[in-house]
Amino acid sequence: MGDHSPTDRTDEETRHPGLTIKIYTVNSKTLERGPATLYTLPPARGPMDSSTYPVCECPRCRAHPERAR
Repeated sequence: MGDHSPTDRTDEETRHPGLTIKIYTVNSKTLERGPATLYTLPPARGPMDSSTYPVCECPRCRAHPERAR
């Protein structure tokens, strides 16, 4: 990851190098951290179109017909 300013950016450069997210399960009674799951997103192909969040895919939200948007 470089220290580029927005003026250094060219159209050929990716917008970010990719993103890896580590999500842990947590025991709600003991608050102990459980095993982690890694999710890796590929580099962006262009600038963000919007700053809205995607629809939640958790089991609780998926159970409702009107999911959080």
